[in-house]
Amino acid sequence: RERTGHMDLFGMLLWVRERKWIGYAIAFVVPFLGIAVRFAIAGELTGYPFVTFFPPILLAAALGGRWPGAVSSVLSALLADYFISEPHNLNLPWPIGWIGMGAFFIVAATMVLFIDYAILAGQRVTKATALLRTLNARLEERVADRTRELTMMTAQLREEIRTKENAETQLRQMQKMQALGQLTSGIAH
Repeated sequence: RERTGHMDLFGMLLWVRERKWIGYAIAFVVPFLGIAVRFAIAGELTGYPFVTFFPPILLAAALGGRWPGAVSSVLSALLADYFISEPHNLNLPWPIGWIGMGAFFIVAATMVLFIDYAILAGQRVTKATALLRTLNARLEERVADRTRELTMMTAQLREEIRTKENAETQLRQMQKMQALGQLTSGIAH
């Protein structure tokens, strides 16, 4: 595997994703970080109860996958409804509270699915790249083997051509000598 920052980061991401319990642990912890950030900058975000929960949801989806992302989304929604939305309980006002919560779930689900599919596509690309490297190495071996074979065959053909040319030269020389012998024998008679 290449030792670039991208491959190391992606490799670590896949390592975490293979250990499902880590993803679910992250999914349960990061919404509380979102609510903590929300309380820290509460005055700046009036009217946007869910904004601080999107980064934690993205993190849970990236590190855990689709289901930890969904768990983080539900927990974020419950925390936002209980601590941020008026009244401070799990009773959403009709219709604006339900519309806001529905929009939050649509955006959260879209983010979770997008991140999950992007990482799955990255895995496929990584596997395809590894397969391509393997096939290229095999092809290079085959080309090298075939080149050696052709080089040996070319050398053999050149040697055969030289042998044939030498034989033809000797044959011509012998034919000349035979013709000269016939000529001198004809003159002698």
